Amino acid sequence: MSPRRRFPVWHLGLLAGILFAPLRCMTPVQSQPPETTRPANTPPVDAPPVDTVPADTRPGPTSPVVVTAADDPESLRRVDRGLQVLSRGAREYPEHRQCFACHHQTLPLLALTAAHRLDLPRQSELERELVEFVRHSFENRVDELTAGEGIGGKALTVGYALWTLRLAGQPADDLTSAMVTYLLKTQSAEGGWKLHAIRPPAEESVMLETVLAAAGIRHFAGETRQVERDAAVQRTRDWLSRQTTLLHEDRVARAWSVALLGTTGEDALSARQPLLQTQRADGSWSQTPEMAGDAYATATALHALLETGLTPRDEPVQRGVAFLRQNQAEDGSWPVATRATPVQVFFDNGDPGGKDQFITMLATGWATAVLARTAAPDHP
Repeated sequence: MSPRRRFPVWHLGLLAGILFAPLRCMTPVQSQPPETTRPANTPPVDAPPVDTVPADTRPGPTSPVVVTAADDPESLRRVDRGLQVLSRGAREYPEHRQCFACHHQTLPLLALTAAHRLDLPRQSELERELVEFVRHSFENRVDELTAGEGIGGKALTVGYALWTLRLAGQPADDLTSAMVTYLLKTQSAEGGWKLHAIRPPAEESVMLETVLAAAGIRHFAGETRQVERDAAVQRTRDWLSRQTTLLHEDRVARAWSVALLGTTGEDALSARQPLLQTQRADGSWSQTPEMAGDAYATATALHALLETGLTPRDEPVQRGVAFLRQNQAEDGSWPVATRATPVQVFFDNGDPGGKDQFITMLATGWATAVLARTAAPDHP
């Protein structure tokens, strides 16, 4: 893929379209806007590790039921608007940066794949371009990955990148092997990983970083590395069991780990309780106890709850989805104010939100994916 190639523009009316502050790029310096003073069910997305399901028992191609406008016109309309915001941002990003960022690759792809169940045109070319961009970002850093050093954002960046490849159904290969090597070399003896920086909300939870990193190992480490893989994942499980969930991101990570790392039904029940207990009366979740509820915190919580087995029919999910519907902006985004301290000169990607556009892109990606997953809950 040419790094300067602009993605083709696509739009098809009401039912068409496309489709944390942000993570660091592959360099140690991250583009971030200045801090503002504004007040503040479908099957799980993540599949089991590729080498734990025998090839002869894996399900073949299916013809899933597609949700149409007749089934849930409001959800399709809102998802379509969110996808348009995400697709525009994803197409413009390579004009400004050539390094991986979860807000312009992972979250658009999450929403794209979640929307596969809806009667909206597929953006296969955009999905392919996003994956190529991620691969290109890391293929130039294989030596650093193999050495376990020199990666901006550290395990959080690599963990999100591996999740992006997993969402796209990418197989394990030499590149993912180098990324797994990086994670194995940087895991602590206790089972966790260290953050590169503390930049709320998306880059402040060691628990979330650790869960994503271990999930990448679990999925992409092949049979030849089974011993390393199982030991690393078990260290993470043990580490998680000793942690206290202080942050909203911690509670999301605890619940999400049930799906990403594989645990029992009882673990799922206990893992989701801290999230259920912090849902607000208006159906939202907040980044901190002092802040009002917002789309970023609400959508990440809903994603984790859906991953632990809650369905679109469950009352906490319905209340959270109602909050998201009420707070989508006219332009299709879910605005959220940044709390991150800038560490690099801000660049304008042209996305909604101005100085808050990167956290707004994250919130829009999570919210669009959740609405896509919960559309038409009574549809077969």
